[in-house]
Amino acid sequence: MPEPWRKARAGTTYTTAANPRAYEGVVSPDGKKIFAEESDGRVTRVVMRTPGGGQTLIDQMPQARSKRLQQYVLWGFDGRWLVYEASFDAENMNDWAIYAWDAKAGGRPFRITRNTANGPFLFLRARGGKAAWAQGGGGGGRKQVHVYDLQSRSDQVVRTGMVSPVTVSGDLVVWREAFSASTPVQVRAASLSTGRGARLPEQVAKVKGTTFITGSSDGRAWAWTSPDMRKLYAWKKGWKTSALVATVSEGQFFDQMEIAGDLITWQDDSGLWAADLRSQSMTRLNKDGVPHANGDKLLVSYQTGGFSKDPAAYKGTTAYVLTASRLEPLTPCRGWAPIPQPADETAAPDGPAEPALL
Repeated sequence: MPEPWRKARAGTTYTTAANPRAYEGVVSPDGKKIFAEESDGRVTRVVMRTPGGGQTLIDQMPQARSKRLQQYVLWGFDGRWLVYEASFDAENMNDWAIYAWDAKAGGRPFRITRNTANGPFLFLRARGGKAAWAQGGGGGGRKQVHVYDLQSRSDQVVRTGMVSPVTVSGDLVVWREAFSASTPVQVRAASLSTGRGARLPEQVAKVKGTTFITGSSDGRAWAWTSPDMRKLYAWKKGWKTSALVATVSEGQFFDQMEIAGDLITWQDDSGLWAADLRSQSMTRLNKDGVPHANGDKLLVSYQTGGFSKDPAAYKGTTAYVLTASRLEPLTPCRGWAPIPQPADETAAPDGPAEPALL
């Protein structure tokens, strides 16, 4: 990592003590608010942190006396509305609820929906006063894509089918959908504003067989994986074709993909990485850590002293916020060149791996 990036990280670092256990999950678009889940074993809380040590309690629930683990899962904040999940039983993925909190008005959060059946909860996104997610309920294994207006508190099902978890990019709610057992998965979208089917950028619309796709907040950059999750492709506005960004070796795969401005971040077995689309090169951010992007802000949270499953080894967490647009571009990789993804990679023949950014 270049020294200017290290200095930017050091200037926005937050640390927590070992008790209560904390997990920083969401950052605001301006980078001045961080939302976290905290638990002392008796009560689990959702809190908002601000520079200087300020903290606001948003929600809390006492831990049940039974062995069921109750927890919050933080998902998104659009600058006004925080949306998050309350999971009531770690052994029953159907038992959850979605809540929203208005940072402008303050007060108590309100419940959007409560679920006790029809398959597990699948992601949750907030953008422009709307929340979007997918959940069971279509019958026959099908799921529903929901768009919820947080101001009017009205819900709309914009698609029912064999759909994946959703992502939100610009005014689009996006999902992968299987239309038959013999055709590759395709990418589809609807407008957050109207709920009607909407067009994707040409290079994104023709992607087939991908296992995961995400887009930037402004809709200008996109990233997706190959069917085996070992290749990472990207496209940004102004590029004539998509590009192979990186590959991982057999037995590894891309996980936790996020886009902040021109930075694509992901996890693999070797750590948390960022690819800079301005210079077509990449660097490792951390040995471990969980990223969350919001606009051009990137929040990275990790266990202080390194990840450990042993509660006795837990030393708290460290988190920092990077502003992608203010980071100096990485040194360009001379050997990089845009390589289009095959039109249908599910049918692409095996062969030598294409060169990646590095």
